Amino acid sequence: MQRVVPVVVTLAVVGLVSPGCSGLLQGEVETGSCFETGTVAAFDWDAKVPCDDPHSVEVFAAVAPPPELATAPRSELSREGSPARGLYLRQVSELCEPVWSAYTGYDELTPQAPEAVVLPALYGEMAVEASPAEQWDSGDKRLVCYQVFGQPGQGGEQALMVEGPVLLDLYTSPAGVPLKVRDCALSPTPVAGERKISCDQPHDREYLGHLNLAEFVSTVPGLDQPFLDRFDSTVAPDPDWAVIDAVCGQVFAPMLGARRPDIPVMGQMFTADPAWGWKQDGLYHASCFVQLPVQAARTVIGIGTEPLVAG
Repeated sequence: MQRVVPVVVTLAVVGLVSPGCSGLLQGEVETGSCFETGTVAAFDWDAKVPCDDPHSVEVFAAVAPPPELATAPRSELSREGSPARGLYLRQVSELCEPVWSAYTGYDELTPQAPEAVVLPALYGEMAVEASPAEQWDSGDKRLVCYQVFGQPGQGGEQALMVEGPVLLDLYTSPAGVPLKVRDCALSPTPVAGERKISCDQPHDREYLGHLNLAEFVSTVPGLDQPFLDRFDSTVAPDPDWAVIDAVCGQVFAPMLGARRPDIPVMGQMFTADPAWGWKQDGLYHASCFVQLPVQAARTVIGIGTEPLVAG
């Protein structure tokens, strides 16, 4: 079965505020805030709305930066090659990802590795934004971690609008999460790569989440550091893929609500793309998905023993 596809979806992207945006005022943005518009490239601070209104952005953390970053001028956060920018970029994995895992409840999926960070799969991107220059340089220094639904601004794509908070329901009330923001796809074929598609359309893959395999060493047979060091997704034999599948199954299979041999949980990664984080800073990122036996227009999260029918 084909695992590696030509399109790489990054786990996180850093967004920098555009010059024309208004200032971020103290107390305006907090954990749980929602915004009608925004992308990972330009956050619209003027677009805050109640979360029950249509929105495409949800904030899951608004915190003070680490001391070593707080001493830098705001301009240094966007200057290519500066130490401050490097530290800023690392806040996606060091700050936002652990908070996102806990905020969505996905940290509860890993009793076998309690410190592991497990990220949900959504159609969209997660980003971090610093206070604009006027506020940052006057002492109002904060980092805002947020999720964008859809990929607005990419290839003319529009944002996905939702009503009601989505992130808090991902684990506790998955049935309330709109299908359009779930991450589904049509499997690759001999002539075409995997194609992302809304989960309310017929699809045969549904992504459940992302994890760092290094945090699961020794939790399944065969997964150790030498395995990670030699693994190459372009030439990996089936037994090696079975190790990755075992990790994904151990973490995400319970989300189905019952043992389902007809809906296997599998792994996918991109070892040839350094942006994916493979072997960088100890990160061995993998995406975990279910392979459906039919093309269905629903989520399989919480399906239990219910029959899966085409549609």
